[in-house]
Amino acid sequence: GGKRWPRGGEIGGGQEERAKNEVVGLLGQEKYLVSKNPQSRREVVGYRGASYPYLRTLLLLDVRAGLSLLKLYLAAKAGGEGGIDFVEVLVAVFEGAGGGTAGALPETSRAIMLEWVAGVLEEKLIVTKKSLTHEVLTWLAGQNRGGMLVRVVEALQEGSYDRRTAIECCKGFNRAELALHVGAEGEERRIDDVMRCYLTDEEAEFKVGVFDFVKEELLRNFGGGDEALREVVVSFLGELVAADVGRSVGLVADFMSDDLSVIIRHLSEEPILLYRFLSGVIVGADDGGLLGRLTAVDKQLFIEMMCEFESVKVCAFLKDKAGSGFYDGEETLKLCQEYKIADACAYLLEVAGEMEEALELMLRKLENDVVEVKTRLRMGEDVGELVELKGVLGAALDLCERKEQKKGEEDEGDGSGFYFVVLDRIVQMKSFMSPPGTGEGARDGEGGGIERVLHGLLEQLVMKIVESGSRVALPYIVDKISIAGNKLGQFREIISTIFEMHRKEIRFYNRAEGMVLKSVEDLSEMKRKVEFKGGRAGGGAKVEGTGDGKGG
Repeated sequence: GGKRWPRGGEIGGGQEERAKNEVVGLLGQEKYLVSKNPQSRREVVGYRGASYPYLRTLLLLDVRAGLSLLKLYLAAKAGGEGGIDFVEVLVAVFEGAGGGTAGALPETSRAIMLEWVAGVLEEKLIVTKKSLTHEVLTWLAGQNRGGMLVRVVEALQEGSYDRRTAIECCKGFNRAELALHVGAEGEERRIDDVMRCYLTDEEAEFKVGVFDFVKEELLRNFGGGDEALREVVVSFLGELVAADVGRSVGLVADFMSDDLSVIIRHLSEEPILLYRFLSGVIVGADDGGLLGRLTAVDKQLFIEMMCEFESVKVCAFLKDKAGSGFYDGEETLKLCQEYKIADACAYLLEVAGEMEEALELMLRKLENDVVEVKTRLRMGEDVGELVELKGVLGAALDLCERKEQKKGEEDEGDGSGFYFVVLDRIVQMKSFMSPPGTGEGARDGEGGGIERVLHGLLEQLVMKIVESGSRVALPYIVDKISIAGNKLGQFREIISTIFEMHRKEIRFYNRAEGMVLKSVEDLSEMKRKVEFKGGRAGGGAKVEGTGDGKGG
C-alpha cells in the first residue's frame, strides 16, 4: 500500500517499489531461508519444511488478507512479463492442503483460497493449471454458486481446462454446461448437448432460446449435414413442443415441413404433446402452411385427442369447422358418443336432422349434472355459480329456439313442444330430487340447496321463453294430463310456472304500454304548445295606426 508498518507514514525516496519486490520475493521463496549465523539456525520442520513456507504462514495468519495481497500483485502485473508465477505457487500450496502433510492448510482456508482463485479467474488475472481450474469448478458447483460458475466458465482461457472434464464438473448447472458446449468446435460440438442444456433449464424465458440456436444451426448447415441435424431436432421435438407450441410449429414449417409425417409419428409416443402440436397447426394463428399437409387421418386423430384431452372444446370446434370438410360427421359422432360428449353429440345430431334425439341427449346430460351437483351438496362442497350446468340448459334452450324458428318449414312441427319437454323434465327433477318437507321456504341443507338449483333452472327457462317471444301451448299440457290420469300433483309446478311466465310477460307488456302512452301524451302536449304559439304569432291583435285605418 506504499505505507510503513507498524509506525505508519509514506515510504519515500524511491523505496516503495523496492519494498514491494522484497515482500513479493519473500512470499515467492519455495524453501525456508536458513540463517548463516549458526547460533540463529533452527530446525527446518513444520511450516519451515513445507514448500513456500512464508506464503503458507501468511495465509495461516490471515488467509483473506494474504490473498488480497496476491491479488494486488497479480492486478499490477497483468499483461506484463516476468515476476513470480504465483499460479505455480498456489498449485503447490493446494497440493499440500488438507492432506495431513507438513504445512497443510485448514480446510476453511482452502475454501477461501478456492473462492479467491475463482474471483481472479473471473477477472482473467491468471491462467491456472487444468487441475486447479477443475477443482475450482467442482467447488463452486458443490456450493451451489451457479451464477459465479457461469461467469468463471465464460472467462476461462484456452489451455486452462479440459472441456469434457469441465462439463462433468458443472453437471446440473445448465448454463455453465451450455457455455462450455457452445464454445466447442468440430467433433466436440454436440448439438444435442446444447439443446438439452436449454430445455432442462427451469426458467421458461431462457428455455425458449433453444429455438434461435436451432434455427442458426439449421441455416449454417443447410445443404450439408443438415439431414443428421434435423434428426437430432426431431428427437427433441417433444421437449420443444412442451417449451413453446407456437415456436415449434414455426420451426417445423420453416425447416422441416417435408418431415411432417415423421414428426407426427414420433410425437404419437406422447399423445398429449402430439395434441398440443396439432392444436398449434390447426387452431393456431399461423400454421406456416402445415395445415394443408395434414391428411384426413391426421385431422380425425386430432378430433379424437381433443375428445380425450379437452372435451369441453369439441362442440365449439365442430361448429367452427362446419361446412369446411375438415371432419366426417358420422365418424365424429361415433367418437363423441364414445367419449360421452353430450353437447357435441347433440350438435351433430341436429345437423343430421335428428333434433328430437339431440334434445333428449342434452336433457340426459342436464339430469346427470344435476345429480352430480346434489352429490356435491350432500358432501358439503361449494358448488359455486354452476356455470357448466347453466350452459347445458342454455344449449338445450338454444336448440328449442332453432326448432321453433323452423316450425313453418316443411316437415317441421311446432317448436313450442320442445320448450314443454324441457319444462316437464325440470319439474320431474324437482319432484324426484327434492326430499320431503323441502320447498321454496327451505334455505339450508341438501334439500334447500338442490331446490334452489332447480328453481334457478326454471327461472332460466322462463326468461328464455319470454325473451324469444315463445309460448308453451296448452294442448301439450292437456295431452300430458290425459296420459297421467288423475295423478295431477306433478303438473302443479308446470301450470304454476307457465302462469308465472305469463304474469311476467303481462307485466313486461304493461310497462311497455305505459311507456308508449307516456310518450304519446308528451308528444300531444308538445303539439298543443306549438299550435298555441303559432296562433299567437299569426293572431288578430290590433296595432294602433296614424288615423288612416292602416297599420303602423
